[in-house]
Amino acid sequence: MSIDLYATLKRVVAILRDKIPRRLSVSRRLALSILFLIGALFAVVSFTSPQPMITFTGRSEIAETMTTLPDSAAFSIPYAFLAEGNRCLSKVHVRPRNGTRVIYEVLGPGELLIVLVGSATVQSEELDEPLTVDFQRFIVSSREQSCSYQGYVRLPLTGLIQIGEEPANSLGYGDKNPILRHGRIQVFGRSISRLLFFIPLNWGPFDAEALYLAETIDVPAGSRVSRALDEEGNPVRWWGFAEFNMSLTSEEAPSLFLSASANAGAVSVFAPAPRRGSVLTACQRGSGESVSETPSSLLPECISLDLSAQLAGDPNLRWIYGALIVMVAFANLLHLRSEIKTDR
Repeated sequence: MSIDLYATLKRVVAILRDKIPRRLSVSRRLALSILFLIGALFAVVSFTSPQPMITFTGRSEIAETMTTLPDSAAFSIPYAFLAEGNRCLSKVHVRPRNGTRVIYEVLGPGELLIVLVGSATVQSEELDEPLTVDFQRFIVSSREQSCSYQGYVRLPLTGLIQIGEEPANSLGYGDKNPILRHGRIQVFGRSISRLLFFIPLNWGPFDAEALYLAETIDVPAGSRVSRALDEEGNPVRWWGFAEFNMSLTSEEAPSLFLSASANAGAVSVFAPAPRRGSVLTACQRGSGESVSETPSSLLPECISLDLSAQLAGDPNLRWIYGALIVMVAFANLLHLRSEIKTDR
């Protein structure tokens, strides 16, 4: 789309010059100009709602997914000890079905527990035909001599996920309470793609729906990262992976390395420190909870892309700010010039 910037600038300046009353003091003219800028900015932002993205990276002793896309949730492991069948399987392939919960929990150095809660299909070299299970536990270990695996295990972290548990509410399957050790949430915005719905911003310095970093938050140890919601309050899938080092000589405390992202407008974080609330957050509005129904210790912190971050971070808006400031300044200069000529 070709746009004559000079002609557009002249038309806007002419409109501004006609709308600003003559014989106004400099302070009043400046106040009117500022009000015009604020109104124009809010008009631009209110008619655009680009979808933000939220990412999580960190280390946790436990992570849980609820399957929404079976093909994306399927995973393979070289060796695993089948706890319910008390046997070792090799070249194991697992495909959870919709609604199945898959829990990854670190039991200790070189030991990882995978729990399936719900229907799933299991295949391996030792099984003559695929096995359908409704509940199953796999132990991947570098300690079991007869069923040992050394190396890295990479598992899908897709669907509706939950990372970590509050220490007081942990429901881990091991002997200890698994927790989130540390994590970082980054909120990315996307630059506006159209101006007032009908002017596409894909020309000149503008870049439509370009990602920009709006905020970075470090998640306290012992927290729980939960629900990701879109602007309408609907649950959103996460996409990512969980990786575990099976080595017994690792210098780090045994934990899963997690990385995932979601095209979401908000994410809930339950911090270990309880708080009281009197109003619903965006995360609670999406979940259907009410303040009276939610214990004070379980109120989530809601991390989202707010208006101030969008106004400050959107690169397309910054170009629009500059254009508006130039046009208003130019209109005021022309107005002053015409007043000087009239006085003469």
